[in-house]
Amino acid sequence: MSIKKIRCLFFFIALFLIAVPHVLQADQYHYNNILVGERAAGLGGAYTAVSDDPSGLYYNPAGIVFSTGSNLSGSVNAYYSASKKYDSVLGGHGWERKSSALLPNYFGIIQPVGRGKIGFSYAVTDSIVEDQDQTFHDIPSTVQSTIDPARNAVIDTYIINFNNEDYTYNFGPSYAIKVSDAVSLGTTVYVHYRKNQWIMNQLLTLEQGDDRYEWTNSYYELTEWGIRPVLGIMWSPSESSHSVGLTLSKTVLLDSEARVQRTFKGLDYNADQKDRIDISSDEKREYPYVVTLGYAWFPSPAALVSADISYFSSTDDDLIGKRDATVNLSVGSEYYFTSSVVMRAGLFTNFANTPEIESGSANQPEHVDMYGGSLSLAYFTRGSTITIGTSYSYGTGEAQIITGSPKIQDVTASSLMVFVGASYSY
Repeated sequence: MSIKKIRCLFFFIALFLIAVPHVLQADQYHYNNILVGERAAGLGGAYTAVSDDPSGLYYNPAGIVFSTGSNLSGSVNAYYSASKKYDSVLGGHGWERKSSALLPNYFGIIQPVGRGKIGFSYAVTDSIVEDQDQTFHDIPSTVQSTIDPARNAVIDTYIINFNNEDYTYNFGPSYAIKVSDAVSLGTTVYVHYRKNQWIMNQLLTLEQGDDRYEWTNSYYELTEWGIRPVLGIMWSPSESSHSVGLTLSKTVLLDSEARVQRTFKGLDYNADQKDRIDISSDEKREYPYVVTLGYAWFPSPAALVSADISYFSSTDDDLIGKRDATVNLSVGSEYYFTSSVVMRAGLFTNFANTPEIESGSANQPEHVDMYGGSLSLAYFTRGSTITIGTSYSYGTGEAQIITGSPKIQDVTASSLMVFVGASYSY
């Protein structure tokens, strides 16, 4: 292959790589993407030291022994949307990717058994249904023009169509028991399931008079199975207005299958050029240990203030590389205006698990720290509760979209969730 063709091929492979999302797409750079549960979501996720309803099966199973009612169930449905904007990616043009999904956010049920309580819950911990349909014009290139060999060709049109669906589910049983009047222990053993599938089409045509074009079709599929045990302890004496909760969890993959397919037609296509790639892998991603400490204060029967601090350990594997240790915070409050109406509000962080981007280097993962807030209103009737709420997060940071280039792009990210929850006690 000639030097000219090698330069041409490398340029357009680089163009392909900047468009392809990283292998693990369900926002691998953050751990706190979706608030789970009804009451917990309204409190910004600050629920480890409360956990006395079906949401506690997810946050701290030790807390469910303090739930009231012979049987208790709760469910949440949510509309979730997110977007990311990258400035100056191609020839000064920015990129924007949007995601939206209507999802069954959470379901849980609790029932007394002997001295303890058992439960079963189902949670959507991450969800992306992402689209990008953009067309760019007049992009400079490093490919020699066939019209005027003294200059490089101009890319007349670059079209990208991208669709990505990525879901992570946790489902499994729980059990909790009091070991004293003030202390309880609990565990949830979740089955972890993740399905990621994306497809991308790209078409690139050069300037008028140069009839060369490039077409790329890419497909990626990932399936993960594993377990995520959650161990919890709660201290909540009946005569005290304070409670403390602590949990430890880690996702351990038992099976992982990934497949990448790519069909490629280059500008100077010939029979010797490899035009199809089909690769499979069973490499397993490493998930972090997660330790969460929660505190709750009940200043009166009508009020609650809670706070959580979560530590995610560092990880390093061949699939996604190294991830730094990360700490996220959340605080929440609720107040009963009447015995039937309660308002909840919370603040939370969703910090990046990547280091800040440094100038002069290339291929660094993006770094965007996000901050969010939540608000909900619940109405109680005899034996049931209806909750309507929302949460919003926003952040800015930096990324390097172009493979092999030290150029840094500014990133703006945001997400919105609107949820409706219902719980029943009988």
